[in-house]
Amino acid sequence: MPAGCPLSPASDRYRHQEAAKETLAQGRWRCILCGKRFTAERHIDLHLANRHAHLEEQQQLQEDCLELAARCFPPHGGDGSAQRLHALLAGRLCKAHTCDTRRKRSRTLAVAQAHRRWRGRWSFTLAAGLVVLATFWLLLWLVCTDNGATSPTYRRAAAVRRRLEAAAASGGQQLPHSRSLIHRARGKTSVP
Repeated sequence: MPAGCPLSPASDRYRHQEAAKETLAQGRWRCILCGKRFTAERHIDLHLANRHAHLEEQQQLQEDCLELAARCFPPHGGDGSAQRLHALLAGRLCKAHTCDTRRKRSRTLAVAQAHRRWRGRWSFTLAAGLVVLATFWLLLWLVCTDNGATSPTYRRAAAVRRRLEAAAASGGQQLPHSRSLIHRARGKTSVP
């Protein structure tokens, strides 16, 4: 890259921030300026932006971004793709570089609220899905297991037993072949 190009490493605004970071073992970072240690690079970047802001030149950041967009992708007189790239760069990237903390905070708050709403809906959907899945497996288990309560043999044997008990309760004598009737209803041929 030529030295006059705004994208060259010599014109990097955050070069001092990268120089103030020291990488330690296992993804840990240390601030060279104050010696504080961090577990993630994001945290040391936030620390350098908040605690060592005197190293940064934030005043002209948005204007420089717009100037870069106009120089690299001319908004007028170029082809359609250059105009679209200029609009994209100016609208999305340069608009984000601002010193207005109220706009930044409201944008961050809106993103956080949307994340909370999505997380609440996701957990409700997950819980409802687990309940439906548990109900399905319970019904499948009840249908597939032959615990005797739903088998036709058990129902026939229970009906014979009820008839015999009703006959005995009404004063009649129990028939001598009642055991054979119950066993026959259950599908057994021999009487024990």
